[in-house]
Amino acid sequence: MRQSLLALLAFSFAVSAVATAAPTVPSAATPAPLDLKKIPVIVRIVSRPLCSALRTNVGPAIEKLLQNDHAIAASPPLLQEYNLALGEGAQGSGRRQIVLLRTENLVDPLSNSLLAIKRLLADPRIFPLHPATADQARLLKLKKRLDAAIAGQEVSLDIINGFVTTQQLGDMQHNGFGYIKAISGSEMTNNGGLPSATPNPLYVNSKQAGLQQTPGSPTFIDPATIPGLTLGYNPISHLVSALKWTQAYTAKHEHAVATSVMSAVHDCAPPPAKSAPNPAASP
Repeated sequence: MRQSLLALLAFSFAVSAVATAAPTVPSAATPAPLDLKKIPVIVRIVSRPLCSALRTNVGPAIEKLLQNDHAIAASPPLLQEYNLALGEGAQGSGRRQIVLLRTENLVDPLSNSLLAIKRLLADPRIFPLHPATADQARLLKLKKRLDAAIAGQEVSLDIINGFVTTQQLGDMQHNGFGYIKAISGSEMTNNGGLPSATPNPLYVNSKQAGLQQTPGSPTFIDPATIPGLTLGYNPISHLVSALKWTQAYTAKHEHAVATSVMSAVHDCAPPPAKSAPNPAASP
């Protein structure tokens, strides 16, 4: 799928307009015979809105979609590596922070790229709300398919960004336990009023950010009662599965985009050039 879209992108950039060529006719006859090979040919370029949109808007949008696919494909291995670092406990803390930083570095480029794609598809002159021509109707149909592919990538971005934000919040919350107690003065000991130590990271689950639930409270939800949450449940593994699902969803709609664009590119291809007449063959 990725290779077919790359070929499609290269082709759509190569086709910029529908070109038709018409040789000029001499205005008056001359006594000397004419050499047809020396007569200049004036080419008139007629550009359809559909063909122009392929070059100026659709092509660049597809290019950014492919770049996003590459970035999103890098996220599941990073989440799996983060999972392994968690299993190493305190010894894996440095590795875990590096992997989290690499995952965070995917967020801003993905976000900026998706915004750029939306700007390319938001031009009302190319994608009017109410189509007035057949070409405009085709462009709106193509935009709808592009929007579906974008939606899949946006969900992927939400998963990646949500993972990074949750881990950072969890680290900040658990790392600050000792400082919060020292400031509030609620945890003072008899050995000179020294605050209690920060909790051992081996016993702190950084995947659980936010306020802890209190068993017996009206809002308490026992995880054991939630379908699918059994022993061995790992939320990061479920995020990896979710990312693979969104990748498949995006690829499905990218295939629909490729079908529409290849049809449009075929219609925008210039007609085959006509061979010039051979003067020697004339009687």
